Amino acid sequence: MIKAIIFDLGGVIELVDFNGFFEEIASISNKSIEKVKEIENPLRKKLDLGQISLKEYFTLVKTNLKLNLTLNSYIQILEKNIKTNADLINYINLNLKQKFKLYLFSNNSDLFVNKKKRAEFKKYFVNQFYSYEIKLSKPNPQAYKFVLDDLKFKANECIFIDDKDSNLEPAKKLGMKTFQFISTKQLISDLNKVIY
Repeated sequence: MIKAIIFDLGGVIELVDFNGFFEEIASISNKSIEKVKEIENPLRKKLDLGQISLKEYFTLVKTNLKLNLTLNSYIQILEKNIKTNADLINYINLNLKQKFKLYLFSNNSDLFVNKKKRAEFKKYFVNQFYSYEIKLSKPNPQAYKFVLDDLKFKANECIFIDDKDSNLEPAKKLGMKTFQFISTKQLISDLNKVIY
């Protein structure tokens, strides 16, 4: 019997247009999109694992790209390229919240998740697990074990949802039911088959 549903954040609950973000940063820095990605991606991976702070991340990005931006301006550019999946949130609120324990489990940092977002997510999710805080990221099997240990549910009592197939495999191996997010319509259909 399913008791808990664990959602990824980026690409599921929030839809991120990284291309739009990289295009704007490339335009501001007079660098190619490829150069921006080459510099930003490895630094964000370190940030997501809690190996560097948000301030350190931004200082390195700003210095390497020669950006004339404040951290707040940089975050505003990112945030305008993120939209909440309102249809999925509505479905969660109407169909899942009262029947299941719901969780967030994301490779993410305080670049994406601020206090305001955390408070908003608390309306729907019992707990939020972010890689920068637990110092483990998907698809490392230890990250899933950490989350399961905290939830106190057996793996076969959980559904795990992620947009990346590579993040689903470790959850399957532990015994969780998994769904890959392709679209909101598809995910709702998949969930309805299991929960009703």
